[in-house]
Amino acid sequence: MTKSKSKLKKIILVGGNVFKQDGPILDFIKLCRKYKIKTFLITEKNQLNYPTQSHESFRQSLKKLKVRYKVLKNFNANINKVLKKENENYEAIMISFNSRWILKKNIIKIKEIYNYHNADLPTQRGAACHSWRIMMNTFKSSLNFHIIENKIDEGAILLKKKNKHTKIFYEFI
Repeated sequence: MTKSKSKLKKIILVGGNVFKQDGPILDFIKLCRKYKIKTFLITEKNQLNYPTQSHESFRQSLKKLKVRYKVLKNFNANINKVLKKENENYEAIMISFNSRWILKKNIIKIKEIYNYHNADLPTQRGAACHSWRIMMNTFKSSLNFHIIENKIDEGAILLKKKNKHTKIFYEFI
């Protein structure tokens, strides 16, 4: 039996890292490299200055990994130009990680876009989901990949991994 090679050649990532962590985006880039999948990141200026787990900036980590990236001030206004340039020679998918941008309907129609959401869906949609979970004294959650639709975090869930946080976890946040 022979292994079939993936036709996926490139992934366009949108967003940035989590404050003082390497995941999920830097870890995902390393995983793509392992499988020889090219990555291109679209991010915003302030996320480049976030510290990583090793206390260097996200920008420094991207430079060290030799990751190509583009900084956009207004995602919806400039994405068409970037996508046209980045998709010329590649079949690419787009995945959003910790992005603050809300994608407009006309952008979503361009291609299927996936989102990584690190809180339970559908119960913990939107931003600040971890803060809400702490205030609600809820310890169950999940990590999800879903299709981006017109409404925030309402697209079909493709992958869901349940997890449970302990009370001690919240003392360190």
